[in-house]
Amino acid sequence: MHEYGMMASLLDRAVEEARGRGARSITQLRIELGELSGVSREALETAFAALSPGTLADRASLAFHRVPGRIHCDVCGFTGPVGAGPEEADEDDLPPICPRCAIPVEILEGGHVALGEVVILLGPSRGPARADDGPRADRT
Repeated sequence: MHEYGMMASLLDRAVEEARGRGARSITQLRIELGELSGVSREALETAFAALSPGTLADRASLAFHRVPGRIHCDVCGFTGPVGAGPEEADEDDLPPICPRCAIPVEILEGGHVALGEVVILLGPSRGPARADDGPRADRT
């Protein structure tokens, strides 16, 4: 399952960024998930649940932003989303095929998984925060 290694890398990067900003904890990781990436959201969530305990992100949530796929065919010149033509092509075809001429195409957008934002809590680790002196949320 390559999603496990992918999530380990995303989590390491998020923790590194949060520590560099002096974070007390990470509250949310926002992940860009391309529809043509071939990566399972559910597998990423499972990997996160297994990898995050004991890290700054142990109580964080995940938020996914779906990045639409966009392709280009060098043969017929089609550029657009998968499934936009007469052929039976869809986002589950990897590598994607041209919806016009049914040959493999170049992925222009939506073929990646990336760390979009890391939402963190800043401030020293101490007892429960009061409204007037509590930690503030920050985004990296």
